[in-house]
Amino acid sequence: MSDRLKDRLNKAIELNKQQAEFYNNISLKEDVELFTGYGRNESANFMTKIWARLRYAHQDAFKEIGVDTVKLNFLLDHCKQRAGCRFLEIGCFRGTRFSDPIIECAGSYTGIDLSTSAITAFQKTVDEDGRAEKTTLIAGDLLEHVPDEQYDVLFAHGVLHHFKSTELLFDKLNSLVKPGGILLCAEPSQVNRLFEFVRMLYRPFQSDKDWEWPFARKSVRDLEKYFTIESGFGWGRFSMPLSLTHSIPGIGSIMRPLYKWLLRKELGSKLSPDIWLNSTVVLCCSSRKSSNGGPN
Repeated sequence: MSDRLKDRLNKAIELNKQQAEFYNNISLKEDVELFTGYGRNESANFMTKIWARLRYAHQDAFKEIGVDTVKLNFLLDHCKQRAGCRFLEIGCFRGTRFSDPIIECAGSYTGIDLSTSAITAFQKTVDEDGRAEKTTLIAGDLLEHVPDEQYDVLFAHGVLHHFKSTELLFDKLNSLVKPGGILLCAEPSQVNRLFEFVRMLYRPFQSDKDWEWPFARKSVRDLEKYFTIESGFGWGRFSMPLSLTHSIPGIGSIMRPLYKWLLRKELGSKLSPDIWLNSTVVLCCSSRKSSNGGPN
């Protein structure tokens, strides 16, 4: 590793310690109540709480159209195709909605999260359910994780954008995945100039701005250095701006049908370079690593 990357690594590890403290402050009640999360975290400022509520203003349409179901099925179908393999779930917290089905199909499952309190709670659940034999839970930093054996599947839902240096991130992921392995992820994107502008306006007021970095153009280049996008989809390119009208009296009822129609169209679109213009992308990426460890 170059001196430049070593310096970035040290800074990232120090920042992740702050992030761990932030997420340790999220209570179990906040975690399980729908749409609250860090929006009600005592560490979050007023603007962060407002932003969190705006982000979920379109959730009723998501439920009706089945966005979460489409995403869940896509990711878990790819997991099932690797049944019996070694899985690493990055940012597993207290156990995500993906954790149980992944553990069920995995030959071995490792979950890693910065939050010590979350891992302690997850470990208790795993022990009580009798799944501890093939489950390893780690309270620690992904950037410092050195496994005994590389993984067949790296799984990250809404986690990878917490790394400012995607060059550092994907170099690390490359070291963790086996040749022929895959990366499954769902992440926010700000390649779209409109989303980039809106986030730029909001960022100065954001409690968690130091570790909230939606994928930008450089993130895509860093990803494609080590991985090839095999399949995926996204949403929000056209529908997301309309989602904020839901709470406006009168206008919301008029715009909602158009928003739902656009959202359905986006979900049904095929993989193309324009996928990054969406506000959220869901991807299956194959490792470009050769047997000697470097990218092909």
